[in-house]
Amino acid sequence: MKNIYPIVVIFLVSILGLYIDFPVWLNIGLIFSLFIALLMAEISVFFHTYTGDFQMRSFRKKISRYTIFMGLLFLGVLTLRLIENKTEEFIKSSDIIFFIWVFIMLVEFITFFIYKKRKPVTLVIDKNTLIFFSTYVQKRDLKKLKHIDFTTFGNDFRLIFEKKADIQIPFNEYEKADFRQFLEILLDKSEHDLKLTEEMEKVFPALE
Repeated sequence: MKNIYPIVVIFLVSILGLYIDFPVWLNIGLIFSLFIALLMAEISVFFHTYTGDFQMRSFRKKISRYTIFMGLLFLGVLTLRLIENKTEEFIKSSDIIFFIWVFIMLVEFITFFIYKKRKPVTLVIDKNTLIFFSTYVQKRDLKKLKHIDFTTFGNDFRLIFEKKADIQIPFNEYEKADFRQFLEILLDKSEHDLKLTEEMEKVFPALE
């Protein structure tokens, strides 16, 4: 969760730019810092050293179509603003709202290629504890897992826990055989009577 703090701080400081005229060098520094903070949040998985009884590597990184759409949209807005205004007037801390989507898009493309090459461990099960690495580390007690299913659009796999927030796992980032083994561990660890649906059996066939 601490990976999110720099992003929040930068965003809050940039809001002050609506009321205070920051010098150009400070605005450029804020914008550059935002990009670095977003990138570090995404690649922080490479700096974790968790180990456990079961591990899964991400063989790819999902690139959201929504992120691409928003990134290109705001890139177009920024381009128009740059054409219409002088550089000094263009680079304002209040413009960070436009940069953030462009940077998120760039970061997703960068991490896509890094994941493809490095294949980091992003999911660990240590005894009864699930450790999932996304933008920040999420930990859950698998004994309290009460339901599993696909998300509404079927892009992620959702784990629903007692008294804890759900975890959504982008299953397409993993090998199907590994994910099937992961599901079987979930069924075994949970105190609830969980079963795989026909759709799950179809997407993740049993290991031979």
